[in-house]
Amino acid sequence: MSDQIKKEEEAKKILESTTQADELENLEEMLKNNIIEWSVEGNTYRVRKPTYTERQEVREIKLKRNTELLRDDRYLYEKQLIELYEKKGISIAKMIEQQLKLEEKVNEVELKLAELGNIKESESQKVIDLKMEIFNMKMEQRAISLEKMDLLSYSIENELLSLINSYICYLCLEKKIENNWIRAFNTYESFMDSKSDDLLNKTAHYMSLIIYNEK
Repeated sequence: MSDQIKKEEEAKKILESTTQADELENLEEMLKNNIIEWSVEGNTYRVRKPTYTERQEVREIKLKRNTELLRDDRYLYEKQLIELYEKKGISIAKMIEQQLKLEEKVNEVELKLAELGNIKESESQKVIDLKMEIFNMKMEQRAISLEKMDLLSYSIENELLSLINSYICYLCLEKKIENNWIRAFNTYESFMDSKSDDLLNKTAHYMSLIIYNEK
């Protein structure tokens, strides 16, 4: 590889890292104002912190949906689902216990890793083995978590949480038209029917950042 190509690659890496740093700084600055802007397919969008009135609207929607679900025998609360699963030989409690035990083991191995100090990976097979052990345990934790999440995905609590999250996104997603910001979709149904996965995914991601930052 020529020196010129090496220089070009190094310059590219520096540019990419600088761009990422700038994007992160811009995001942090926007989070301070509880507003995040981005572009999709040539259009500019933003999500913002919900107003008090919008929060009340979400609350009313949640209450209405909760009442509907209570009248529908197909839906059960998490506690009821857990009891049914127990009768089928599937223990959610044991899954949680497994996750906690794995977390304890991960902490123990991480402590062993820390005790090795600044030994480079390439210089110690033990460091590599410990890191792989941590990785495998975290993957096992994730598998248990996904299974538990899937089993409880049909609960009333999960149905309501999904509704709340998507409805807040609908209320707080705005599109820039000339110099004005207007609600991106006229109805919740049109928002949910949007064909742009990129827009919906980014809306959900950025909205979660605002909610988390607010808390």
